Amino acid sequence: MIKNFLLLFLILFAACYVPRQDVDKDFKKHKAANLSIIKLFESNSDSIDISINFKIPCNKIIYKKNDDKFIAKIRNQIMVLDDSSNILLIDKIWYSIDQKYDFNSTRLKDKYITESFRCRIPINKEIKVSAEIIDWSSNSNVWRMSEVFDTSYIEGISDISIFTYDYNGVTEHAIKNTVNKGDSILVNFQYLQNYDVIVDKEFKYSFIQDNDTINKGIVYKNNNRSYYFSQKLDNNTFGELDLVINDDSTEKKIKINIIDDFELWSSNIDDLIGPMEYILSKQQSEELFSMKKNEKIDFIKKFWKNSDPNPETNDNELLIEFIDRINFSNKNFAIIDAGWKSDKGKIYIKYGEPFSIDPPFEDEFGNVYEVWKYENGRQVTFIDRGMFGD
Repeated sequence: MIKNFLLLFLILFAACYVPRQDVDKDFKKHKAANLSIIKLFESNSDSIDISINFKIPCNKIIYKKNDDKFIAKIRNQIMVLDDSSNILLIDKIWYSIDQKYDFNSTRLKDKYITESFRCRIPINKEIKVSAEIIDWSSNSNVWRMSEVFDTSYIEGISDISIFTYDYNGVTEHAIKNTVNKGDSILVNFQYLQNYDVIVDKEFKYSFIQDNDTINKGIVYKNNNRSYYFSQKLDNNTFGELDLVINDDSTEKKIKINIIDDFELWSSNIDDLIGPMEYILSKQQSEELFSMKKNEKIDFIKKFWKNSDPNPETNDNELLIEFIDRINFSNKNFAIIDAGWKSDKGKIYIKYGEPFSIDPPFEDEFGNVYEVWKYENGRQVTFIDRGMFGD
């Protein structure tokens, strides 16, 4: 039954598939790159240090073979401007080399080239940081990112830095607080009061998901005027969770996103299950809804792995098309709630882009009709009864 469903599903997608424009491919490429800024204060100082961190995916870079290694050369440029006066404060260019011993390791989806740059800038300024990363093997392969932030002094718990580290103690900044499932993480932050960096507080930490505390512990004091703790994440922990740092009088909460190398369209379980209902059989839906959260995620990942039309390639073309349809629906059909929940979103996700859309027309009662037609003869009529776009 499942095999027959997948065959029908593949046929429907193949029949309705509409290639995206190059701009969408560029969007995906740049979406995979990330920039993060961390502020580090000194006591009673008129300047602060910032740590600029960014990453780009290895499988988007062109590697050239040199003896037994595959090598990529990357040009990195960081520009720091006073955003109000447009004065250039820092312009730093450097080159980095990434070396892999085999071709397959250059194509892994969860491998990135990461870089960090630290500099000192004035306090109480609106600062714009821009990063341009160029694949030197192909000058047209460029990533551009920017972020504007305020360097004003803020009392309380400072920016929270998340790092991942391996068995050799090598740390890597977790850009946008995103870490891989099962990673060991190192957390670092400062506490600021009356323009001083204070290190005599007794902080605790908790990791909370779905209102359940999954890890907790005490925070340690560091010699360089900061606090830290480390934690090995459980392999069953996936999706979005809250990191809460607090003492008797202060609390700060940030979001951490736990991912793995098989990327889905959301870490929110409701946004994962909802679109799947449109394509699953009744039996599969009942099976999915009876599962626990992590079992549901494993079920969905297994479904898409089994439905990959070409497992030999790096991408699951069917999953990519499905995600494109969800993103398109969210962008174009959202009225009050997410676009995938709308009737148009449901039809678009199931059957893809229509062959033609008749011009909307209104009946004598003020109801607006819109008809979608598909090449295989399928026709769907949408009725907006209140003229609210729903």
